[in-house]
Amino acid sequence: MSASRRVQPAPTLTCVVRPRGEGSIDALLLRDAEGDGAKVLERRRISAEAIASWLASTSPATRLLLLPASATICRLYRLPPNLPLDQTRQALMLQAESHLLGGVPAHRTSVGLLPGSEGSAAVGVLLAWSEKSKIEVPPGSGWRVVPEPLALLAIGESHGASRLHAFADERDGSIALRLRLGDRLLLRATCETPDAGEDWERAVRRAVAETALAGGVDGTQAARLAEEVASRAPRGAGVLAVGLD
Repeated sequence: MSASRRVQPAPTLTCVVRPRGEGSIDALLLRDAEGDGAKVLERRRISAEAIASWLASTSPATRLLLLPASATICRLYRLPPNLPLDQTRQALMLQAESHLLGGVPAHRTSVGLLPGSEGSAAVGVLLAWSEKSKIEVPPGSGWRVVPEPLALLAIGESHGASRLHAFADERDGSIALRLRLGDRLLLRATCETPDAGEDWERAVRRAVAETALAGGVDGTQAARLAEEVASRAPRGAGVLAVGLD
């Protein structure tokens, strides 16, 4: 009597996928390099029909689905300083509930705290996935949804230095921005008109300039950042990092 073998998930493997529309998915397979970050093993564009067999063959233990910035509600809150942790959390929850007013279910909402620098207050982060945004989840169980601004936050904080990180995808109009300037942090998700052609570069330039000015960057440097990001923003999708030196 024969029995089919069950493939055990590989504990060091992580797959990250992002739907691109029209039945295609961008996929990335990573291996944990034991303290040295993650190593990219494979990247591919795959059809929605073929993703199940690819996952079965690679068997990653962790499965992450990137939620486009165009489908994400993102807010930062400066919280009262010198509060005990439980009161800081309560203050953040009140801010989040006041902003959403029950418009997004709890299972589509996440809040978190970023520690402030010495002498400054913690920063609260609200991320929500509107029910109006329809994102197709790949087959299989165990998917964890990661909003693009949160992914940028993780990438940016690992660098430490003051810089702007941007993610832009003309196909769905997604723009996610993360700006660190000293002890000041800005995180933004916005949506522009998809497939805007020449208007896309102007939209990216405007979003970057607005975010930089709100973060305390002077006008000259904000214009430089906006021009650099807009000129480098790919027509597809990608992450850009620009120093603020």
